[in-house]
Amino acid sequence: MEVDYSVTPASASGPKDPSAYRPDPQAFALINALQNFTIASDHYAHLVGGNNKMMQRDMYALRAIMQGSLAGESLSPTDLAKAVNLSTPATTALIDRLVKSGHVTRRASETDRRRVVLEATPKAAEDGRRMFMPLAMSLMTVIDRYSPEQIALLTEFTNEAVDAVHQSAEASKVEE
Repeated sequence: MEVDYSVTPASASGPKDPSAYRPDPQAFALINALQNFTIASDHYAHLVGGNNKMMQRDMYALRAIMQGSLAGESLSPTDLAKAVNLSTPATTALIDRLVKSGHVTRRASETDRRRVVLEATPKAAEDGRRMFMPLAMSLMTVIDRYSPEQIALLTEFTNEAVDAVHQSAEASKVEE
């Protein structure tokens, strides 16, 4: 069956009836490229994680903890559960694995001693660099081909695409 790409949405938020939506060929190619990038990135993370005896979810958790630290925020186990979309028992098991592997420590919050916060260790940063620096270097060879203005546009687009994914995920959640 041939797909008709001639109809495009009138608004940036998309059509009211998704079945009527037909992206233009360039938009469709971009969405396809993003999906391919996501799959390739997931494959890479799975490969290097497996080589280092880490599950992908553990790496996502470490990234969330490290990003929190960079933003000046300490994540609690509850915050982490929300960030990686896990139940309380599954989050506890994940944190236990990260503590056992030497990637995370638990400590009492400086502002509320009853609250536990999570911190990534220097080992986590070292292992992360070892696992992901080859990918970062490969991506930098691609990024270096673009002007600063193009990189700014690509960064803006990527951030907006991430927001769109989060919004779609929220809209897709089933009420319990």
